[in-house]
Amino acid sequence: MALTNCPECNTSISESAKACPHCGFAQQTLIKNSVIRRILKICLFLMLIITLFFGYFIAKEFINPTDIRENKLWVIDKGKESLKSNLKDPDSVVFGDIWTGRMKDGEDTTDKGIVVTCGYFNAKNGFGGMNGDKRFIGVPSNAALTDETIGEALMDEAWSRVCQDNRIK
Repeated sequence: MALTNCPECNTSISESAKACPHCGFAQQTLIKNSVIRRILKICLFLMLIITLFFGYFIAKEFINPTDIRENKLWVIDKGKESLKSNLKDPDSVVFGDIWTGRMKDGEDTTDKGIVVTCGYFNAKNGFGGMNGDKRFIGVPSNAALTDETIGEALMDEAWSRVCQDNRIK
């Protein structure tokens, strides 16, 4: 016959005894408590697994967010809207070739950069005449770069780095 200690008074009793002969502690209570503890442990373990599972996807979204700007069509639409919002007569705009490029910060190879719209447009000037094809870089945050806004020299450099060197195919 195996002996165990009573959880109540800590004296040695038989494992087959229904109650402790010293203090009267019922072994059935111990069995019920151990079953409840096992169930609680299983539930806590399952909750931990579920929390880790969803936590992984939430953390992944914060660390490497799914960027809607990666969607080329969305970027192009936003780039066009950015250009139109900066023109005197937005309804007169006629777009030529349009594509996407990446505006990167310096020579950092880990920087994915901001996806922007590159292309050509023609619009009416203040006198009502069409200007002819001009270059633009449209940023989804409602900003557009043109020869007129930043000057031809800066536009040449930006055009080369963003729209030609980092063109997204």
